[in-house]
Amino acid sequence: MNHYIAFQKVVETGSFTRAAAELGYTQSSVSQMVAALEENWESGYLFAHIMEFI
Repeated sequence: MNHYIAFQKVVETGSFTRAAAELGYTQSSVSQMVAALEENWESGYLFAHIMEFI
């Protein structure tokens, strides 16, 4: 699965658990995908602010 899709679903649902349920993955899997995105992004600052709203 595309990590960006997982991230988008987390933002849409406001929850890692709900995103995982809608995508058919475990909460842990979705969390790991989003964490991988965070590692790849040059600015953790932007990511941190986005995640504050979740």
